Amino acid sequence: MAHDMAGVRDKPAKPEVRIQVLGGFDVFLRAQVPGLRLVATATATATATATDTAEQAPAGAARARMTPVPPEAWRRRHAAALVKLLALAPGRRLHRERVLDALWPGVPVDEAAPRLHKAAHFARRALGGADGIMLRGDVVALCPDREVVVDALVFQDLAERALADQGSPGGRPEAADAAAVSQAADAYPGPLLPDDLYEPWTAEDRERLRLLYLRVLRAAGRWEALLAQDPADEEAHLALMRRHAAGGERHVALRQFERMDRALRRELGVGPGAEAVALREAVIAELPWRAHPSASPAAGALVGRDAELRLVERVLAGSRAATGDGPRSGGEAKGPGGHVPGPTALTGQPGAVLVAGVAGVGKSALLGEVARRAAAAGWLVGRGTSAAVEGEWPYAPVLEALADMCRRQPGLLAGLDARYRPELERAMSGRDLDWSGAGGHQRLFVAAAELLRAAGESAPAGALLLVDDLHEADDASLRLLHYLVRSSVGQPAVLALAHRSLPAAGAVGDFAARPRLLAEMRASLLMRGAAVAVDLGPLDHAATDALVARHLPAAAREAAADQRETTRRIWELSRGLPFAVLELARRAGDDSAAAFTAGAIVVARLGPATRELVCLLAVAGSTFGTDELVALSARPEREAFALLDELLELGVVERTESGFRFQHRLVRDALLAELAPHRRRVAHREVAERLAALGSSPARVAHHLLQAGERARAVPYVLRAAETEAAIGAYADALALVDAVTGTAWSDDRARLLELRADLLVALADPRAPDAFRTAIAAASAVPPAPIDADEGSGADEGSDGDEGSDGDGASDAGTDAGAEVPATARAAGYSARLRTLRAKLGRIHAEAGELDAAAAVLDGLEPAGDAADSAIMMARGILAFFRGDLDGAAAVAAEGRRRVVAGETDWRLLDLLALQGMVAHVRGEWFIRLETELRRTQRSSALATTVFDSHLCVAEYMLYGPVPYDEVIGLADQFRDKGRQAGATRAVAFAETLAGEAYLLAGDLDRAERHLVLAVDLHRDVESTGGGAHALQRLAQTRLALGDRAGASRLLRRALGLARWSPFARHLVQRIHGTMVAAAADAEAALAAVERAEATLGAEDACPFCDIMFAVPAALASADAGDLGRARRHLARASEAMALWDGTAWQAAMHEAEAHLALGEGDPAEARARLTLAARLFEDVGHPLDAARCADTEAGLGGATSHAATAGSASGGQERAPVIRGAV
Repeated sequence: MAHDMAGVRDKPAKPEVRIQVLGGFDVFLRAQVPGLRLVATATATATATATDTAEQAPAGAARARMTPVPPEAWRRRHAAALVKLLALAPGRRLHRERVLDALWPGVPVDEAAPRLHKAAHFARRALGGADGIMLRGDVVALCPDREVVVDALVFQDLAERALADQGSPGGRPEAADAAAVSQAADAYPGPLLPDDLYEPWTAEDRERLRLLYLRVLRAAGRWEALLAQDPADEEAHLALMRRHAAGGERHVALRQFERMDRALRRELGVGPGAEAVALREAVIAELPWRAHPSASPAAGALVGRDAELRLVERVLAGSRAATGDGPRSGGEAKGPGGHVPGPTALTGQPGAVLVAGVAGVGKSALLGEVARRAAAAGWLVGRGTSAAVEGEWPYAPVLEALADMCRRQPGLLAGLDARYRPELERAMSGRDLDWSGAGGHQRLFVAAAELLRAAGESAPAGALLLVDDLHEADDASLRLLHYLVRSSVGQPAVLALAHRSLPAAGAVGDFAARPRLLAEMRASLLMRGAAVAVDLGPLDHAATDALVARHLPAAAREAAADQRETTRRIWELSRGLPFAVLELARRAGDDSAAAFTAGAIVVARLGPATRELVCLLAVAGSTFGTDELVALSARPEREAFALLDELLELGVVERTESGFRFQHRLVRDALLAELAPHRRRVAHREVAERLAALGSSPARVAHHLLQAGERARAVPYVLRAAETEAAIGAYADALALVDAVTGTAWSDDRARLLELRADLLVALADPRAPDAFRTAIAAASAVPPAPIDADEGSGADEGSDGDEGSDGDGASDAGTDAGAEVPATARAAGYSARLRTLRAKLGRIHAEAGELDAAAAVLDGLEPAGDAADSAIMMARGILAFFRGDLDGAAAVAAEGRRRVVAGETDWRLLDLLALQGMVAHVRGEWFIRLETELRRTQRSSALATTVFDSHLCVAEYMLYGPVPYDEVIGLADQFRDKGRQAGATRAVAFAETLAGEAYLLAGDLDRAERHLVLAVDLHRDVESTGGGAHALQRLAQTRLALGDRAGASRLLRRALGLARWSPFARHLVQRIHGTMVAAAADAEAALAAVERAEATLGAEDACPFCDIMFAVPAALASADAGDLGRARRHLARASEAMALWDGTAWQAAMHEAEAHLALGEGDPAEARARLTLAARLFEDVGHPLDAARCADTEAGLGGATSHAATAGSASGGQERAPVIRGAV
């Protein structure tokens, strides 16, 4: 509710009522209220002390105090809300209708008015008299005849007076009076009505007062307080950095930079600005040389890796060549070495480099050198590192690398489409997230790919994403990286990924068990030519000599009688591993060094006390910040900073751009190796406790508690961490966490874990999901009911105390507000919502699997009851009724779903019920009648029209592929378009234009199809319809593909996918878009890559019994053409399941065509010809001339071929002869 609160400037001399709305809610009265026992609350006492403890009364009178109204006087929620609302209103008065709209939105006036009278009655009781709330005519007023002070107005007045000299909000803070701004800052105890954060009428005032408070803090120079309110305020961080640096507290200044970097990344997805980075560099320059990252002894050009660098250089050059681009900002295309590379010897255009080798062989150094050279040549570089034990957030190494790119080019994320930014910012933030059960990774994958594409197009040479220690990455990160590699084909982007050599088959141990997914990913990318392998081996003698000569200390060179002997001995001890060479060279002449591994050489320099602490750091993770160092050390800051200097000097750790890391993974491994299992468990417990006190992420704390064997203590952290991981699609990682603690959880925690586990198994399409839901139902049944807010129940009024009086308009205070006691039935209903939702989910699983009797048994007696379970119950019952042929029952459920959507509910299950309503109408032969009905009903609401017509996308496809002649479809579409124009319903016109364009496309009239679909795209854009717009773009892409414009089709499909993923009807759109992307691929290998990209992003929640076939058939066909027969069979099996719903449609012909391609792959050309003949005839029967011609051409091209090798080119080459649409349009 927007209003001006500046109506009160002068504080009354003796206020009778003082209302606190900042930092909490309290009311203070000057006179004691008869019949009330006044009890001072902590908040009230603090406020009274700060503002008005006692005032001098006239001579001979008693001293008076402002006394708080006791909390029990406000047990009626709406009575308190009425006082709060009026206290914020100008003059403490509002029109009655504005009060009703604010406190009872959506409730009819005749129902809301008695509630207002009831709330006013109880508010008067609390305020001590009938004049507390006055209803005069159409105005509701708060204490109109009393002197009232509202603390929000006091603060606003003080702040505006103090800041008056600043002029505009952007005025100079130093112009404000110091004493005045301090007084104003002290008058703000906290945010406006913190217990009412989700009340819409509080939002505008809360934010306005918060911003005013921030201005006051800035003017007062209270930087710490400002950061407490706004952690991403870069000016405040800079001010503190300067203050600490000026006082000689360099480590504290650098810690402030780390905090700024974390806050900016978490809140805004960007890094510190140039001024902050320059200040950090200036502070670092004042530290001893050893603490500066550029002073690392390992700095300098790589030795012995020229061949590997040339190979990477050719991949980078090939990426630019694949896009038809050189540098996009002038100059000649140069490789990372600065020279023009020659023609690449690589086949295809690989988008990734996979660097592998044993620990210490120089993988990280190679990536660092590649990054340095590429950045100098105009590539935008981002680098991340995996570390399994850190557990900071899912996708951590990939998001770290993307964030690094954004840090290097600050405008990158801001320039991304508004749909993609929130997904990336949410994942990068590391905040706790709630999971509704909806898909999370699909949008993130698409957004990450778009960010990488934008980075490549914005940089002069392209984008280079580097991820180190990939063998430690979580499953979610590996899947995202695999998707990004596939998506970067044809884009100016390359991924360089480093990992340890994978263990041989049959190896045992933790490391041997982890990289299964990595091995599969590596094999897939290399087999498809999407990546090249760079396998690093030990240095030879010559390279070792050069490295030793560069790093051998001068004293050692002078003392060595024969430097060749020293070099030979180092080579023997190091076995050519660069890290070992460096450490042995630094300790040349120390015979004891020969007894240590490379990591242990570094550790051996530490004293016992220091080593114990550094072991804790190693247990905590491979990287850490200054705050973590201080917390883990449990020492005063000064001692902790001295320890940090020692670690930097000894080369144990090194500084990074946002903290510190161990100099090498081998150093950390050596520290961990010193800890016996029982000591490591104790260390994990200590780390968990100190990180929890520091406010680290739940996932990180949970990891250490689990490693310490403290599974019961880990449960609350696991719940929060698993919810967050599931919310962004890291389902496998979330499931592993849940499974680790389910056996030790009890009561409600156990029920929540089991429910989450069942939902995760559904998201993973795991066949164990039904059993998991049964277990979760049993656990939920054993949990006692939770209490319900009394104000939300229903019951008789407890009566009046006889002082309600009149409202000034003849209305009585009598009403039907909630009673103090909540009926047992209401408690039971609140308790059962979770249980009912679980039953509904299980019933839907059975129904969609065709197990109709099992579904009916689970859903028996389950009806909507006005709680959170309703939408899931309605969806399950609607699906069951439809599949059992109970069209009346399905229609009734769908009609109730539509009523709720019209009323403003937005649950995606209710939106699917709209699609069910259309499907029922289609089966009854009433679909166009239904459309005309919707046209009339939605004329006055464009948003509702968009939702309703988008819900008919599924039904339209069912009709288009069926027996209805396309001339008839086009005629009906034209009639519907004309009616939409007459009614001024643009969304209906857009729907009709799309339908007509689709019919022309399927009938083979491409020119008319293009005209209608171009118009449909424009109309959908005008009404901001994401679902309809995505569908129109997909159909237009199919048309352009049939016209021979493959590149144009691909651009349209990329736009369509972006719209579809953010549409409420994504599950009915993404299947067909990915199917068309497969068809638009240039060759069989590219088509298979498109299939794999789609598989990576299509989750269980994307499944639609009708729409699945639109991806499954093209995917089966493409897989067969590429020789991946196992994948082809899997997709054909899925298509066969959906085929039961498409009997008598063009998809039967498409199935035969896909089976023909599989037969070719299996070496059975006779079967292939028979299937193609049948497919061509069926396509001809349903009026698909393009598809029929394609099948006939493919059959004719088979000739006497007898194997897949002889026929695959012909079968998949139809696109090259004539741009047609594979697998049915």
